[in-house]
Amino acid sequence: MIDTSASPYRRDLELLFAGPAHVDLDLTNACNLACSHCDVSSGKPLKSELPTDKMLDLIDDLHDLGTMSLTVAGGEPFLRKDTIDILERACALPGWSVTVITNGTYFTPALVGALVTRCPSLTINVSVDGSTPERFDFLRHRRRRTPDAQKALFNEVIEGIRMSVESGLKIHANFALTRANRDDLEATYDLVMDLGARDLLAIKFFAGGRGLDYVREMEFPYREWAATMLSLTRAKMSGALPKLALSVPSAWEFYLPLRDAGMDVEQAERIWRYRSPLREPYYSRSGSIGDPSGIADLNVVANGDVYPITLMSGNHKALCGNTKTAALQEIWRTSATLSRLRGMRLDDLPAQCGSCDINHLCGGGSRARALVHSGSLAGGDLTCPKLGDSEGLIG
Repeated sequence: MIDTSASPYRRDLELLFAGPAHVDLDLTNACNLACSHCDVSSGKPLKSELPTDKMLDLIDDLHDLGTMSLTVAGGEPFLRKDTIDILERACALPGWSVTVITNGTYFTPALVGALVTRCPSLTINVSVDGSTPERFDFLRHRRRRTPDAQKALFNEVIEGIRMSVESGLKIHANFALTRANRDDLEATYDLVMDLGARDLLAIKFFAGGRGLDYVREMEFPYREWAATMLSLTRAKMSGALPKLALSVPSAWEFYLPLRDAGMDVEQAERIWRYRSPLREPYYSRSGSIGDPSGIADLNVVANGDVYPITLMSGNHKALCGNTKTAALQEIWRTSATLSRLRGMRLDDLPAQCGSCDINHLCGGGSRARALVHSGSLAGGDLTCPKLGDSEGLIG
């Protein structure tokens, strides 16, 4: 049992993060697609999703907490009729950045025109997980998966991006990077660059929700991930893929392959524009856990439930509270789950983490993965080859 009340780090963390630096706000769990990798199994809306007035109040509360970066997502956020109203409120508030993540199937002329007029500062991330209808369909699809349906969905998304770019909207692309579509990353990068996207963010697969049914197909064994990470890093160092960015669930996935290959870590950080939180002096002086879930990050889902990070969404063991029964500020400051995360140290994690030679960079791996693998926030991230099987593959 971790004694958070006696933690020497908790007060420093509370002073450092008076509110979450980044928040993912899920407007609905409803979705018109049935993506294989979806870590929250979107499809049907949750019971008692917040009405418009409560969502607008929540936007104000997040801004008042000092949130610097807000990402609005789902499900598919544009299934809500009031999404433009919510985004307009968020974009009107000063001092933070606002992004919406969409599957790109709702880019009608009317929607695009409303976004241009009412949300001109908005960043829009469109999910594009393949360069052809067939490759796209492996991850992102409707339940009816005939060849004609595959082509229709792919073309719908591509034409929506093209129209949005031509209208002047700030369009970025996301790519769910899995073992199954790794060989299509560069082709997808070329596609979205040709369409006018500002960059492509490759988001490494996290096995949660519906994705748990596809772990063997999608999760990288460590040796395959290391080869992928090194190949992409060398390409970036050579000047290729200049607008490719990378997101990983845990810092070891960035640093371990580089360290093992003897690569220049600081140069890799610069070209990827990535740094472990533990590489930031203020953060590292406040604790030894590298995962910022519940420390700098927070997730609020459509029914008002609050979680430390979106990768823990729906797991009752990580529930922090609900905005219908407690003020968001109260949840942020008093939640037992958040206190547990903020009081955690490397000594509380598996012994291998404490003795690992990159723990000053990684800080114990992903707490979300630990929760999936062991049922405990203080468990091991068993996808790490130093903790999992010889391949670092759990399934």
